[in-house]
Amino acid sequence: MLAYGDARTMAKAMRQALAARDLTISHSEALEIVARQFGLATWNILSAKTVEVIAPFSNHIRFMELTGE
Repeated sequence: MLAYGDARTMAKAMRQALAARDLTISHSEALEIVARQFGLATWNILSAKTVEVIAPFSNHIRFMELTGE
């Protein structure tokens, strides 16, 4: 299943597929279409939801200090 984080990749793939058929759309148009595929009104809303999904996990990353034993 595709997730919000895949949206940019989806937009790029769509543009490439359309270009192969001599149809051209801008990157921003592709992003807006992908947002609608996710059931959202605009790319800005999808982009914000992507940050919401990623952000909760950002504070769970912990680094360990290596000792020279």
